[in-house]
Amino acid sequence: MLLEHVMVRSYVHQILTSKNDATSLMNDLGQLLDTHIRKEERVIFPLIEEALPEEELQKIKPCLHTDEIPPKL
Repeated sequence: MLLEHVMVRSYVHQILTSKNDATSLMNDLGQLLDTHIRKEERVIFPLIEEALPEEELQKIKPCLHTDEIPPKL
């Protein structure tokens, strides 16, 4: 899992610094992200939810990313 995070960063760096058409890199990144996110949603997060009591989950909640869009200041 951590290796996949490193791979995502590598793809993004390659895309941003590429002087050629990066379409192939973007497609590869998209496939990696799709697979990685599904694995987190279907395997990793359920394991965490089973392993930790509710009070511990609430404690770490502020550290997690959310889908909410923060209000504009």
